[in-house]
Amino acid sequence: MIKIALLGAATVAAPFIVFQLTAHYQAQQGLVSLGISLLVAAAFAVPVALLVRSTLAFVKQYQEAIKPPAPARHTIQMLDAYLDPFKALMDSTKDSVYLLGRDGRFLFVNKTHLDRMGLEEHQVVGRYYQDIHSPEEWIRTENVLNRVLRNNVVAEEEYQSSRDGGYYLQTMSPVQDDKGRFSAVLVTSKDISERHQFEDRMKTWAMQDELTGLLNRRGFLFFAEQQQSVAKRLGRKLLLLFMDMDNLKTINDTLGHELGDAAIQEMAQVMNETFRRADILARIGGCEFAVLAFETTTGYAETLQSRLLQTVLTHNARKDRKYNVSMSVGAVIWDPASAETIEDVLTIADKLMYEQKMQKKKKK
Repeated sequence: MIKIALLGAATVAAPFIVFQLTAHYQAQQGLVSLGISLLVAAAFAVPVALLVRSTLAFVKQYQEAIKPPAPARHTIQMLDAYLDPFKALMDSTKDSVYLLGRDGRFLFVNKTHLDRMGLEEHQVVGRYYQDIHSPEEWIRTENVLNRVLRNNVVAEEEYQSSRDGGYYLQTMSPVQDDKGRFSAVLVTSKDISERHQFEDRMKTWAMQDELTGLLNRRGFLFFAEQQQSVAKRLGRKLLLLFMDMDNLKTINDTLGHELGDAAIQEMAQVMNETFRRADILARIGGCEFAVLAFETTTGYAETLQSRLLQTVLTHNARKDRKYNVSMSVGAVIWDPASAETIEDVLTIADKLMYEQKMQKKKKK
């Protein structure tokens, strides 16, 4: 700025000084020389040229100073440099963490996810998701990725990995670039296999009798009601058997509860040997059992009870036994035209079983 100001002053002052000298010379000599005229012109032109040059240089320098920096090029190398401070943190987590570009390209992958895939970083970063995963996995991931970026939402879902069979809770979050556009998705996958297994066990415990491995009352009603719906739709009859062990109290009182439990387990074994795999077997009480089956032929109830009795006799014929297995049975045929529920049928079968038990006691 000082240089430009001095040049400006020189531009004004130089021609004036030269003009005064020329006028004084003319007054003394009485003539005008061509050289003196050129001197006046040069005295004016040279400072002007220098002023213009300095001004243009200053303007260019000013423009460079206020020019915004060029937008960063998002290369993988630059992204790596940006993520370096966070890599140690992301590598320390047990969750899979990776960054996917809009086109499905891996921009970053943490150590946990690399270990899950059994690959090195250079084998993943820069490659496309579909290059490493199955077409089915890519279709699922692409749909979620597009939805997250399009709607600026966080998506969360559970899935089972086809790679290791584990269960994972996956979260996809949109990531903005330097222009405010959502151009990538941060993916985290938390291993929930243990929780999933625990939930499965809880479901099993809720429906399974721990001592025998058969269904409990809750499980029996759940599956029996489904079977009833199918039978109603197909117009098929159902057979329900309600059984109660005759001598369990005696076994407990004389031989102890350990052998009492063994007798209950043997009763479950008798049922498994007698009935089909498709039949619904359950221990619905302390010494009460139930079976639900499709009636296949006329007289099927009698056939099944006869088969059950034969299996019991086979068990009781074994040597070195301290007790015999015995039960009373109530059998009910459910008709698809009936409005009776499974609970209703159980109640009827229970009454028939009790009548049989009373008849046995009278005979003694």
